Amino acid sequence: MAEAALWWAALCGLYTVLISTVDAPALLLAGCLAVGLVPTVGRPIAAAAARFTDRSGYLGAVLDRAAAPPLPAPPADRTGSSILLGLLGDYVTWLLVGLAGLLAAVAALS
Repeated sequence: MAEAALWWAALCGLYTVLISTVDAPALLLAGCLAVGLVPTVGRPIAAAAARFTDRSGYLGAVLDRAAAPPLPAPPADRTGSSILLGLLGDYVTWLLVGLAGLLAAVAALS
């Protein structure tokens, strides 16, 4: 009976560890899907990224202690060509990953 209790405790502990290691990737995936699929989520993030990379505005705020004028938000809309080229890049990436995996498997067998 004690062995069964120890086994069950170990199994529950392992389950808790597995669930906790899945939480962070699941949250990241949900955030990425929200940014990619809902345009109103991506626009403020794109505007924040533009402000973050604005060197002259940063220097003005730090050295002159003056607030920089707000930057225009970059377009976060998706066009057909951007979607097509993004998918094409994904296909090439996965093709190369698969080829590398196949070559590694062949090298391991020989």
